[in-house]
Amino acid sequence: MKLLVFCYFIGYRLFSGTMVATGFVFGSEIVYFVCVEENIFPLGGKIGLSVGAGLLCGLTAVLIHYVGFFIAGFQFGLLSAVAGLILLEQVYHPFTKWIPFGVILVAGILAAVVVSIIAVSYSHVYF
Repeated sequence: MKLLVFCYFIGYRLFSGTMVATGFVFGSEIVYFVCVEENIFPLGGKIGLSVGAGLLCGLTAVLIHYVGFFIAGFQFGLLSAVAGLILLEQVYHPFTKWIPFGVILVAGILAAVVVSIIAVSYSHVYF
């Protein structure tokens, strides 16, 4: 019972913090990977640019809730696809790199859409 009361009064704060963290991680990792691949900036520039982009993406995710739900669902799909591919690697090794890439992308988009649909259907509860 105490947990329900705690979640009722503190739930929105935890929701906002989760959305900020999700958006920050998503934005910073994407920008950092692009910076590493292009190799234009020194290490400090890469880190600074990725932190700045992560902050912007985190603020966008918390201010526009549907974007936050989409990002959270996309990351859940990516994580579940990677876990599935790790388990599948024990049995089958794909002969090209595009098969795992496609599986990860499709699972991420599918999970993002499903989470967004669920969030829209329960939007009167959160907002």
